[in-house]
Amino acid sequence: MNPTHAETSDDTTAHIMAAMMRVLSGQPKLAEPGDLTITAVATEAQLKRHHLTHKHTDLKDLFYRLRDQHGNPASEHKAATAAEAADLKSKLAEAREDARKWKSTAQTFARAINVLTIENKQLADQPENILRLGKAERKCV
Repeated sequence: MNPTHAETSDDTTAHIMAAMMRVLSGQPKLAEPGDLTITAVATEAQLKRHHLTHKHTDLKDLFYRLRDQHGNPASEHKAATAAEAADLKSKLAEAREDARKWKSTAQTFARAINVLTIENKQLADQPENILRLGKAERKCV
């Protein structure tokens, strides 16, 4: 006895609905967990994708509505990841600004050290600027 078209269609619909529930619950048997696409539903139902995109468009639309309306972990994770990325970008901008300031400060200190080194050398080369302390005077200083 051959199954009628209605029986086959009902079976296909049942397979698709079961696959949708497994995919949406995050516990698919064949598809990748977290992959909330029509392709994942088709893989899970062991059907070709065109069954959902051309023949059972009502089920495709239902899947998209369910996926988008309910707190699906993939979209929540995506939102959390985007927020974390924005936070990290602002921290990176702050760190770059701090690095720029520290580099400027280091260059200022390097210039000051160079000037003081030159002045120290000039003062050391002038004998009249050298004050000789006796032993008694060194103990007091």
